[in-house]
Amino acid sequence: MPYRYAMSDSHGVLDVLDAALAACELADGSEAYLLGDMIPHRETCDGEADFIARSEAALARVREWCQASGGHAHALMGNHEYDLVEDVRDGRLRMDDGLFRWCRYLPLFAETEDQIFVHAGIDEEAGDLWQVGSPDVTLVAKNPITFGTFEKDIISGHVSAWELAGRPRDFAGIFWDGASHYFIDGATETTGHIPLLRYDLDARRYEFALVTAHGVGDWQPVVR
Repeated sequence: MPYRYAMSDSHGVLDVLDAALAACELADGSEAYLLGDMIPHRETCDGEADFIARSEAALARVREWCQASGGHAHALMGNHEYDLVEDVRDGRLRMDDGLFRWCRYLPLFAETEDQIFVHAGIDEEAGDLWQVGSPDVTLVAKNPITFGTFEKDIISGHVSAWELAGRPRDFAGIFWDGASHYFIDGATETTGHIPLLRYDLDARRYEFALVTAHGVGDWQPVVR
């Protein structure tokens, strides 16, 4: 059966990212969306050279995954990629030209008939004009986060699910506000897992599984 998969904020944890990418079964019309922040936090790196090397490794891994998918896998830009592009463009950092060009043109959102996939969020006050009414900074770094009902489900990362759920940092899940918002940032650098969300296109329901470097856990229904 066809699914739409989504994951976010892997932040350079490549063994977990590899397991999550492999868990997306892109057959029978299935698609997958990676919602940005693929590269590590700078403060977790050992200087600028290490940051660039780890960022290039993460971006190369995702680019290869997208290219091999036959158009079924889609990577979006997060605020960390957005900042990286600005730093390279302004000469503060240097990186591989091909990866820079690929990263520079990552889309800021993707839309289906049921969902909006985006790193941080949209300007919901713009209603059905949100595509033109949402500035880049909102799409990649929305603050404050909003909840409630929108015309489509909004799937995003950026803010850790544990924080939104008011749970400990090792919270093993995603956060659904009970309406139109699904937050799937699993704080991978801390928890060692990526919450992989999938939407069953036939049953029209969401479920998720926790992915670690060792594999995929059981699929669970999304509950508030």
